[in-house]
Amino acid sequence: MSHLEESFQEIKRAIQTKDNFQNVTILSTLGALQKTKPLDVCCVTKNLLAFYVDRVFKDHQESDPQILRKISSIANSFLYMQKTLQQCVS
Repeated sequence: MSHLEESFQEIKRAIQTKDNFQNVTILSTLGALQKTKPLDVCCVTKNLLAFYVDRVFKDHQESDPQILRKISSIANSFLYMQKTLQQCVS
């Protein structure tokens, strides 16, 4: 997890400087998931991972090879987590 966090922070710094939509967020508040029932956490996590793998990582164009490697590493980790969560009901 520390590797993911480190990679994420580096990617975040590099990409946010180019972001034209800095005020748009998926989860606008820290409390947005507090109302999620424990049984739904698996489903929410699986769908959030799918969103990043299918939309964010596939559509992002990156010219910096170091950032591209980190994105690839995180995407692979997300794919592994998605496989782990296959037993969840969508």
